[in-house]
Amino acid sequence: MFESSYSKQADLAGVYNNLGCVYDALGDGRHAESFFKTSLREMSGPTNDAFLNLADHLLKERRYEEAVPLIQTLEKEAPDSVKTLAWRVTVKYILARHYYHLKDYAKALGYLSEILAIDEKDTGAYAGISYIFSEVREDYDDAIRILREGLAHVPKNLALLNNLAYNYLMKGELEKGRKILDQIDEHEAIESTHVRGTRGLLLIKEHAIQEGARFYNIAIRLAKDEETKAQVRQKKNLELGRHFLGQGNKARARKLFLEALKIQSDSEVYRRQAEHLLRLC
Repeated sequence: MFESSYSKQADLAGVYNNLGCVYDALGDGRHAESFFKTSLREMSGPTNDAFLNLADHLLKERRYEEAVPLIQTLEKEAPDSVKTLAWRVTVKYILARHYYHLKDYAKALGYLSEILAIDEKDTGAYAGISYIFSEVREDYDDAIRILREGLAHVPKNLALLNNLAYNYLMKGELEKGRKILDQIDEHEAIESTHVRGTRGLLLIKEHAIQEGARFYNIAIRLAKDEETKAQVRQKKNLELGRHFLGQGNKARARKLFLEALKIQSDSEVYRRQAEHLLRLC
């Protein structure tokens, strides 16, 4: 979150903003939103801290049409406050998330690319671009390309290494995926939902389906929120279904794809994949 650092006349607004940050960290979205809005009322003009915190809160609640006007107001009424590199990156992340959930992936990619033009070591932008390439477009070669660009700057980054291994596995290059997974520090990997899930993917593709499912179950337990848990469960069913489809067991594959469709998630990526795979059964 973005803590307040304004002059004395804005102290009260800063206090309300920071209280909003505390409630947001505690998972109390209702009180967080209330304090962010109170902070805005205390200011005679936009305060970038509260504006961006409120926008970020609204995005997390999938209230995209409310979030983006806040950023636009800030850019219009207080342009100097968004000229620093840190604020420009933050705004571009928020806009990228907004357009991603509107399914305007070209605009989302555009904003993420603008972040890299500002900071070529921004690992979140590399991860975001690779996600759209791999999960939305199923273009694993482009995902691998962008991840290798990121790893040239931050060679030991866990998220980028994991995503690179994942894309090699989805491309069918299992040995490359395994070698990259093995580069990840085990102490970091043991607590990572995504690394555990990728290890499960590798095992399923190697036909060790029970052990692969076990790793996916570990990933589900490690997930810090219900949305992540739901997406990992969807992915587990998809990959098990792909395995059985490849074995010619269409009935079992169909059952697993239907299970993936039953799982409620804010993301439609795995739902669309399940619908496509069902047509092959």
